[in-house]
Amino acid sequence: MKVAAFLFALITVPAFAATPWETYETQKLAMIHQQLETFEHDVTALCTAVDDDSQSLEEQGASYQQALDSLQNLHGNWLGYQLLAPYRLEASGLAFRFSFWPDRKDLTRRQAQALLASNTMDFGKAPAPAVALGGAEYVLSAQQAPASQSCRYFTAWIINFSAMLQQVESITNTPDQATLAFQFNQYTSLLGMTEKRIDAVAGSKTQLNLYGMEGWRTGSQLIILGHLFNAIREMEEVLKQQTDAALWNDFDAVMVVLSTGEEPQMPLKSWVIQKTIVESLVKLLVTEMAPELGITIGFSNLDGD
Repeated sequence: MKVAAFLFALITVPAFAATPWETYETQKLAMIHQQLETFEHDVTALCTAVDDDSQSLEEQGASYQQALDSLQNLHGNWLGYQLLAPYRLEASGLAFRFSFWPDRKDLTRRQAQALLASNTMDFGKAPAPAVALGGAEYVLSAQQAPASQSCRYFTAWIINFSAMLQQVESITNTPDQATLAFQFNQYTSLLGMTEKRIDAVAGSKTQLNLYGMEGWRTGSQLIILGHLFNAIREMEEVLKQQTDAALWNDFDAVMVVLSTGEEPQMPLKSWVIQKTIVESLVKLLVTEMAPELGITIGFSNLDGD
């Protein structure tokens, strides 16, 4: 079934067939599948355009940019799901193999290089940084790697990512997952982990550290951040379906000044402002909204871990 038709079917099923969270999670994973297929198509076209190893992938111009764009979108949308700490992903134990962050020692570079140079390129035995989304970003931007090696990596990477995705989807959600308390904790996790990323970039308030966030190798931090802001808006709508609209009045008053994520660049001041906005959202959620519903936010979610 085509993804578009699949999503339409989800939207039109009777309300009793799935909870708002189950519907949202299914739609989110379906979109990630679609974006993985788009990346596979684009990176295959890129590899086809390379004549021999005397050329780098980056030298292919439009084909390279198309593959980069699709990888950035896949990366951002996946993080919008992973940072919710959904039960199925946590139970799979695969979170770090999808996205390895923080990576202060740049393990991604060293371990991706080692995987590229190996004869077997065994993704099952390779360490998490080499096979995660950051590893794919490194290989796509690594001009020194022979194109044939990089293309062999991407063939295996796509197979591995798809297999991990299927493993996550094979896990059955617990009844707790559908409760409002669980979802509020998930939402706090998403907000907290987004704030941590902004803080890693602008926490000093004196200069930007663009190496602090995913996407720095290709300058796609703002693209990824935009996807996280979009996930924040999406998850709010999921929760709104299950609560009194008036509960969200103060929250929405802050949300209107949250960035759209469409800025081509953001100065330090803007990063600091966005950090303050996300912190305000967390405070409202934890100190006012959750208590009003009798919900306790766990310390791990409050810390964004």
